Amino acid sequence: MIGEVGESQAHGRFAEVQSGRDGKWGPAKEVHAGSGYGSMDSSTLVFSRVGDSTRVRVRWPGGRISDQEVPGDVRAVVVE
Repeated sequence: MIGEVGESQAHGRFAEVQSGRDGKWGPAKEVHAGSGYGSMDSSTLVFSRVGDSTRVRVRWPGGRISDQEVPGDVRAVVVE
């Protein structure tokens, strides 16, 4: 995920994947700056593909939602 101007690491964003088999949402992950003193987490989220995942949804701070279709042969997605 690529954040907005001034917040390019996408901290605070929440992402989830929709399964193509049953249409349910999950798993979900959130981008954090770090979990302790001097720590830093990556803004790259990794999800395993279970069956045919069909969509990625990102909830941005402020309420905006990005919803992107993921074709079956795609291995990486960039959400801005």
